[in-house]
Amino acid sequence: MNRLPIVSAGLTLAFLISLAVAADKVVGDPKLGAKVFTANCAECHNADSKEAKQGPGLKGVKDGTLPSGDPATQEEILKLLDEGREEMPPFADLTEEQKNNVSAYVLTL
Repeated sequence: MNRLPIVSAGLTLAFLISLAVAADKVVGDPKLGAKVFTANCAECHNADSKEAKQGPGLKGVKDGTLPSGDPATQEEILKLLDEGREEMPPFADLTEEQKNNVSAYVLTL
């Protein structure tokens, strides 16, 4: 019995799982992101409730969905920070590190 196909399939599966885990890895420091959020986002977004201000409340993002219904991923949050949405302006004045930090923080809410 040739075990090569079984071993090959197992290695392929392990590789695909590692890619999925790597894709979910969050870059940034949530503690530093809380400061960025307070300075740039808290005027329009509640961090501790779903109650809307000018923008939606963000409590519950850690459960996997943004208030828009989009998946709560760092990639989606970074896209919002870069491009804005409806009344939310893009945050071009934030550094990439600040954007990573604030997106990491939002994913803890």
